[in-house]
Amino acid sequence: MALFDGLKKPKSLTQYTLMRGIPDYGNMAQFNMYEGGYNFLKVISIPKFLEMLATDNSDYADLINNYIHILEYDFKGADGFEDITSETFDITNGISNLNIISKTIMQSASNISMRYYERSGSPLTKLHNLFLTGIKDPRSLIKTYHGLIKSGKLESGYENEIFTLLYINTDNTATKVEKAWLMLTAQPNKAEENIYNGQKGEVDLKELTIDFNCYPVAGPAVYQKAQEVLDWMNSTDNPNMVQFQYDNFVYTGNDKIDPKSTV
Repeated sequence: MALFDGLKKPKSLTQYTLMRGIPDYGNMAQFNMYEGGYNFLKVISIPKFLEMLATDNSDYADLINNYIHILEYDFKGADGFEDITSETFDITNGISNLNIISKTIMQSASNISMRYYERSGSPLTKLHNLFLTGIKDPRSLIKTYHGLIKSGKLESGYENEIFTLLYINTDNTATKVEKAWLMLTAQPNKAEENIYNGQKGEVDLKELTIDFNCYPVAGPAVYQKAQEVLDWMNSTDNPNMVQFQYDNFVYTGNDKIDPKSTV
């Protein structure tokens, strides 16, 4: 398996002169640039203790389902993925220096930020409250899972407290993966209850910054799975297929048009 299997392959540019000399702007095949801003998020798994709470309580189930749906379908982008960098050591004769790479550094423990507008009923804030207070009671610092541990339904363990998310960056057709990261051991680290601060006469929408602590990993196994997710997202067999072509989109209300109506 090659390092970049699963990612979009660049077209060959070796037959073009590009920007050396006079650019041939009549031949646009050599200027297909990478365009950022095409990003998607897939929730792969949620904490086990949240799953179990959902089976016992329909309100929790609705809250969790809404949360997952908002994360995926209201996703606008993420920030926090880092460069691969290097460190060097010096080779010197005491007068002149030469720097040689001694270490390459890939991102490990990270904080990935995403921005969402909170919905009425506060599903994002409530879910984060439920998650954080379940893994550590804020008054006693005891792990409770909101009663699951005391009742014997679930043993405590970090493996029951983590999300797994897949971040996919695509080309401008939303059909090919440019880059993807699997966000392992992901945990939201705050519940933004400061959104409830307010003053009479000041009305505004509340945008949240959702920060996930996680361990991002990339590689061909991740890229190939990301392509499968993207293929399914675009598949006509998918009941929730995303429509990207405006002239094929049917708005709510179109089916209610009755040419015989006198209203």
